[in-house]
Amino acid sequence: MKMKKVLLIAVLMLAFASGSYANGIGLQYNLNAGELYTNGIAINMKMDDQPLVLALSYYLGDQKTLGLTADYWLFNNRITVTGNSDVNWFAGVGAFLSTRFDDDDKTKEDDKGMKGGVRIPLGVNMMIDKKIEPFFQVVPSIGLHFSPNIGATHLYFPMSIGFRIWF
Repeated sequence: MKMKKVLLIAVLMLAFASGSYANGIGLQYNLNAGELYTNGIAINMKMDDQPLVLALSYYLGDQKTLGLTADYWLFNNRITVTGNSDVNWFAGVGAFLSTRFDDDDKTKEDDKGMKGGVRIPLGVNMMIDKKIEPFFQVVPSIGLHFSPNIGATHLYFPMSIGFRIWF
């Protein structure tokens, strides 16, 4: 519990200490689409003057998993306009780090420990009244697990749906 609070405080400090003109902070739901990510929620943030998106995720079930992602958007291009809102598509490169810290004896030893790797976020977003940004993304990812032993993970495709509110 203490580690979650420390990570949350660190992300929020980064958000508000960035010197950005505006910050988008929101929630996302992560869909299970592979071996490293499980269904869960995340706090995400983006700065308007940086193409960087950060998220801190947690799975609420029996498998206690905490994750951190950092994505650098290569572009965020308009597809069309709906009313006064731009509909965009984006692509980028990023990294993830996750750790599983449950004490369940039924969990395979290879599923415990720390994992990290690279990811390629691909998605669509929309800015509504310059304040609310809903989005959906699919993120092909591959990585390594570091403990209890070192090895490669399979290619998998986590998905997220969420929103950011801009301040």
